Amino acid sequence: MAATMLALPALAQAQPVSGIYIGAGAGGTWRDKISERAANGTQLSISTEAGFIGVGSVGYAFRNGIRVELEGNYRSNPVGTSVVTLPNGAQGSSSSGRISTYGGMANLLYDFNLASFGVPYLSPYIGAGIGYSVTDVSRISGRTNAGALLTTHNVSTNNGSFAYQAIAGLSFGLGQYVPGLALTLEYRYFATTSSEIRLTSANGTTVTRTNYTPNDTNHSALLGLRYTFGVTPPPPPPAPVPAPVVQTVARTYLVFFDWNRADLTDRAR
Repeated sequence: MAATMLALPALAQAQPVSGIYIGAGAGGTWRDKISERAANGTQLSISTEAGFIGVGSVGYAFRNGIRVELEGNYRSNPVGTSVVTLPNGAQGSSSSGRISTYGGMANLLYDFNLASFGVPYLSPYIGAGIGYSVTDVSRISGRTNAGALLTTHNVSTNNGSFAYQAIAGLSFGLGQYVPGLALTLEYRYFATTSSEIRLTSANGTTVTRTNYTPNDTNHSALLGLRYTFGVTPPPPPPAPVPAPVVQTVARTYLVFFDWNRADLTDRAR
């Protein structure tokens, strides 16, 4: 119990701290299926597999738990299946290609303080962000049922759009090892408003080109680190107070001797 109480000052650094911080994280991302029908009836459907996400951020934390930050992010998912269905029913499919998004976000977050609940080393947080994201689709092609090359379809390399996200996470303070350092675990929901897909036939004739608003969303789980500058190490625990020494009370005695004798009298004994 005593050791736990002495460790509390160091663990308390998991609680919201103030100052400039940097952070980084990586993990897995899952993109929702893209499905869109063009005005001429051509149907495009793209399903992806689990992919990779990496983020980096720099921000400022206020003492009241609010944080503001700028973030750069990158997501990439391999294509599982892409299907193009023409109005006449001819269909082409492919399992090659990749969808990637990268961009920047401005986030606003809030850290909850759990010290009053007896959990000083954990700090849940929530947040939201807006920004700009570029989507790139590459190396996706397919063939018709008859075996002839049907189409190639890709997203313009400069196809950027408005993006938004929601964040929920949990930080675990590592201040007892490195002051200002925290381990983070978080979930992110990320979406863009629209992307332009150009579907092109083998002879270069544009089959369809349409701006659309698909379910261009994804879900991510990340593990990361956050370091806040200027956090001082906790003071060492106070030295134990020595037990007070019991003072012996001095007593006075009267000793009686007979005249010119060195042995005690019966009364002195």
